[in-house]
Amino acid sequence: MRDAPPDLTSTAAPVAEDDRAFLEALSPVLSGWGVALDSRQLSLLLSHYHAVVETNRVMNLTRIVSPADAAVMHVADALSVVAWAATEPCVPAAANVLDVGTGAGFPAIPVAIARPAWRVTAIDGTGKKVAFVGRTAASLGLPNLRVLHARAEHAASTGEYDLVLARAVAKLDPLLTWLAPWARVGGFIVAYKNAELTPDEADAGAALASRLALAETEGYSYNLPDESGPAMRQLRIYVRGSGAGQGAPDAPPRQPRRRTNTRTQKHKERKRGRR
Repeated sequence: MRDAPPDLTSTAAPVAEDDRAFLEALSPVLSGWGVALDSRQLSLLLSHYHAVVETNRVMNLTRIVSPADAAVMHVADALSVVAWAATEPCVPAAANVLDVGTGAGFPAIPVAIARPAWRVTAIDGTGKKVAFVGRTAASLGLPNLRVLHARAEHAASTGEYDLVLARAVAKLDPLLTWLAPWARVGGFIVAYKNAELTPDEADAGAALASRLALAETEGYSYNLPDESGPAMRQLRIYVRGSGAGQGAPDAPPRQPRRRTNTRTQKHKERKRGRR
């Protein structure tokens, strides 16, 4: 049974203009997906947004800072995985989730807020961004979110996650190579992408998925409202097979280098020259 659509605009206290614009932009998207959030969760999403805007004045976190745009292009986009997971019975109720390249905390923080039973780990290779996400998670009181300073392709992967997420990180090749080792067998790799991939990226991604023993599922397509028209987005979703996730695809065996005796080589060349 689907949750009742959230009433995002009914609050006991007066709502600031920016906050109202944020909530009114978020409301129809989440309602259409059947994702229900209570007033506390909405307040936490707003607090995260305010922290991003404030920190963005001294550190480059995002170019999207207007309330309505941030609500849709950051928060709603991040929560599309929650909408998809509600339709996928193989996602555990207490899923172990990894967000690779979390940046300003998207999708990790909205996901941790919307699904408190999920255990969310956010990693990023930029120390300042990791520090920001850690401070924000602590101030919001999110015990289900931890933060690590690491690059996915360099860190020691554990292969324990039910969901491995990557939003605005890289093209499918090499992205799948980085993500596959972190997912458990039967776990999902979720790449946030535009609705239409270039043929080159699609072909490279399909070839790499095959080599990594990742089975691509139907995925999840959705629209985000925008002033210039709906922004069509998709989650490219892969299931890790038992042979996947062992790092980069197998490289052809390296041929041993043969050491050449310089004097012998020059002698052979002189002999050939006399013929």
